[in-house]
Amino acid sequence: MVQFGFSRWRTTRDVALLQEMLSAASLGSYVVTPAGSLASATLLLAGQTFDCALLDLSLPDSHGLDTIDHLSAAGPSLPIVVMTGLTDEAVARQAVRRGAQDYLIKGQTDGRTLIRALRYAHGSQAGRRGPPPCPR
Repeated sequence: MVQFGFSRWRTTRDVALLQEMLSAASLGSYVVTPAGSLASATLLLAGQTFDCALLDLSLPDSHGLDTIDHLSAAGPSLPIVVMTGLTDEAVARQAVRRGAQDYLIKGQTDGRTLIRALRYAHGSQAGRRGPPPCPR
């Protein structure tokens, strides 16, 4: 099972759509923990362990690439996948330079692509920390 925080879908319907994307790809078990703001995500990180964060760059309390920096400071070993509505390739490259493992665009990403990005991010970060955990 992979557990990840998902920062900022505007409605519970959006979170349900995310869960549906993950289920439709049916490539494992995923737990989604929504956080509607950077402050909420930071509080969650203080009390829980996540395998990956799926981060929007347009939060009520943080906007743009600084959002990656703030989340990285709150969870230095947490792999981050950016999923946002911004389609700017320059922003995507800067996001990766600032520590995001991948950059996905809402509405242009299917379940399999999302899962691949999350698995890669988790595996890549785990490789930096040491051997991966035993399969669950």
